[in-house]
Amino acid sequence: MSLRFVGDVALGSETQWRMAATSSLIVANIEGPVLADRAQAKSLVQPYSTHAALAACFGDRLAVASVANNHAADLGEAGLAATIGHLESLGATVVGTPFGGRSACTVITHEAHRVAFIARVADESFGTAEKARQAAPLVQRLEPAELREAVKRAREIADRVVLMLHWGQEWLTAPSPERITLARTLVADGADLVIGHHAHVREAWEVADGRTIAYGLGTLELRFPDTMEVAPTMPRDGKRRAWWARSSLAVDWSPASNAGRVGTARWNGREWAVQGTAPSQHRTYLATPTAQAHRAIARRDYWKSKLRTAWQERIIPRPAHLRSLAGIAGEARRAASAG
Repeated sequence: MSLRFVGDVALGSETQWRMAATSSLIVANIEGPVLADRAQAKSLVQPYSTHAALAACFGDRLAVASVANNHAADLGEAGLAATIGHLESLGATVVGTPFGGRSACTVITHEAHRVAFIARVADESFGTAEKARQAAPLVQRLEPAELREAVKRAREIADRVVLMLHWGQEWLTAPSPERITLARTLVADGADLVIGHHAHVREAWEVADGRTIAYGLGTLELRFPDTMEVAPTMPRDGKRRAWWARSSLAVDWSPASNAGRVGTARWNGREWAVQGTAPSQHRTYLATPTAQAHRAIARRDYWKSKLRTAWQERIIPRPAHLRSLAGIAGEARRAASAG
């Protein structure tokens, strides 16, 4: 039975969301607090899930839940304690927090293999240094040197080592050269699987030394409170799911074979189902992650996200904007190829 890794999860109070039936157990980043019921969301303006929504979506298949992200501690210690309680009551092993004396490395047994899970959140994910500082006692932060040592220690006590990293920049599909270097270094240190979150779009993925690196899985679902009390403070795309982002890479990984298969989880109107093999974006760029190529691709991604938002808001872009995007896309292709 494989483990299926999916993107960011914040279901709000919606209980119609379902993962398609499969024998795979689910591993997910739970973005935001988990609440007992919808009424509690009145004081919250960030992504969240209710206990009922998670139970409806995953049933008893949520095996591991990471809270190493920039929203899990939005309601402070009390909110995180409640979140952990809800997740554990669903049968999940919670990783990515030192709260309550939890270890920075959690080991579970699956397919007769001891699998170490290490989850971290990068300070850049918080937006400001102050937010990162406030969350520091509640989530495991990503420090590259410390993380490398953690991977080496985990190799001594486990058969497999899995990393779940909340990092990068929202809406950009190309990982930075620094992230590429770090991920490959962590594989060389002994990581068997590197799973990224936070960008809310599907990022590039690759296989390095026989190990799967998915720089960012994307978003399974990201719901915000929609009560009258907080609705005026939220952008439209916060309350209505962006149609282009309701897709996530799904990595089916077997500890026994140490093999990962990367597919795409898409909403088909009834459930999220995993389809085929996901294409690997930016293959040329990954082979030569130059700063010039990264700047060009990041610029293209930024403008694509702006146009998608305009489409969602029913704003018709000017022809000059479309011509500009075409020029930027060409620049990105040339920069990646020349790198």
